[in-house]
Amino acid sequence: MTDERLLDIYHALSERHRLPTLRPLAVTVESRRLSDPAAADEYIRAFGADQGWVCFQSRVRWFTPGDPFPQDGTVLSAELAAGPEHSLHLRQDGAGGWLAVRFSTGTGEPFLAEQTRILSEPPELGALCYQVLWQHDPDRGYRAVAARFTGFAGPGES
Repeated sequence: MTDERLLDIYHALSERHRLPTLRPLAVTVESRRLSDPAAADEYIRAFGADQGWVCFQSRVRWFTPGDPFPQDGTVLSAELAAGPEHSLHLRQDGAGGWLAVRFSTGTGEPFLAEQTRILSEPPELGALCYQVLWQHDPDRGYRAVAARFTGFAGPGES
């Protein structure tokens, strides 16, 4: 079954059952290993994010458009967005370093994408918005393979 045929069937069902909207999306996914805290910090700052959250050793800090990039010690993990097209996720790799995964939309591999939201803490941020990326696996069918942070939606925003 082609992606187009699947989307036709899914859209008919989604209207009836109020399922999330799926749409085709090309995404380039790049990963990079970073060896030390200074390299991780430098890499995420160079990304040019306009919003996101950063987990430091002692606290999680967030920033929205117009806010300065947070600084509060050693970065443990982060999810950042630079406009609607670019996202960066940073996690410790379990071997003393960090793994940075960058998502850029517009070109790259074909995915099906849906938008989802997770309530935030503190509540005044509204929600953390993610784009869940689905891809076809010949043995298992379509499955969610990644979720990229796309920004915050304030309370009441759709």
